[in-house]
Amino acid sequence: MNKKITKIISLAENLIGTPYHYGASTSDQTIFDCSSFIQYIFKTGAEIELPRSAILQAGYEQGQEIDPSQPENFQPGDLLFMRGSQGHYRDEFFNDRPIDIGHVALFIGNDEIIHSAGGEKNKVIKESAKQFYKKINFVKRFII
Repeated sequence: MNKKITKIISLAENLIGTPYHYGASTSDQTIFDCSSFIQYIFKTGAEIELPRSAILQAGYEQGQEIDPSQPENFQPGDLLFMRGSQGHYRDEFFNDRPIDIGHVALFIGNDEIIHSAGGEKNKVIKESAKQFYKKINFVKRFII
């Protein structure tokens, strides 16, 4: 596995349990929302500067789009984007395809993700990705 991906996953695993807060500041690593968590681990672990929100991360000009209907092709380090309970939706970023994105998670392999989850979970967690496969509507790979 690529060293940058290994570093990102290790960093993400070390942050499991960190509290969730929607709109968390990017300068405060004691709390995260989904996109600030991804932005932090990619900047710290791989020196990749991603935009602040999930919709902007998905629409970022860098990275390779991966077919979301084929989870067997997901690789560690891929970002899985899905509709969330909160978020911003900008179809113009995706050639006017209706891509509803309000949440992002890091795929770590073995059908697992790490993400900063709100609601009843309310913290950074590792869990099965399988329960999200039908909800994923966009996948991006930033590290080849």
